[in-house]
Amino acid sequence: MTSRVLVVDDEPAIRHAVGRLLRREGWDPVTVATAGEALAALERGPADAILLDYHLPGMSGAALGAEIVARWPALAGRMVFVSGDPSLTVEAFPAACRGARLLPKPFDLLELAAALRGVLGPTTSISNSSGNSA
Repeated sequence: MTSRVLVVDDEPAIRHAVGRLLRREGWDPVTVATAGEALAALERGPADAILLDYHLPGMSGAALGAEIVARWPALAGRMVFVSGDPSLTVEAFPAACRGARLLPKPFDLLELAAALRGVLGPTTSISNSSGNSA
């Protein structure tokens, strides 16, 4: 079964690069730019993991993460946050999102793949990622 990964980032280049990586590795990416689009995508179908920009316009990634866990508790522990804010730490995460991984932007695609593999579980493998940054 193919893992579905929801990618939420307001930067089109990040969505594009991550979507390509996920497809190449056999995962099913769903890429969106806003919190509203993310919630709508989850309403349409489940996700196995979420890559979530911490600083989104409108509803923050932090608030979105908490909302997702409140509505879909099975996604607790299945989120990887990304942020370009060097002062952000996992201690700033809402309680519902504690334990999530935080990757600084720009992130290495191999590191991203490893983080997603960590939340998706041992049955998921990454075969031939290049170590490019996004």
